[in-house]
Amino acid sequence: MNTPISNLALGTMRKDAERMLALRSPAVDEEWWERMLSIVIELQETRAKGANL
Repeated sequence: MNTPISNLALGTMRKDAERMLALRSPAVDEEWWERMLSIVIELQETRAKGANL
């Protein structure tokens, strides 16, 4: 399934990832959340560049 992610959802995902990484808990898979955050930021930046064209 390939459903587009809204900009609002991306913002929420970014906040969630940042919140999880801030927990600094052994129960948090930091590598996964860091990758998730990187993907979200990259997508936000790509969309922002596309909007500025």
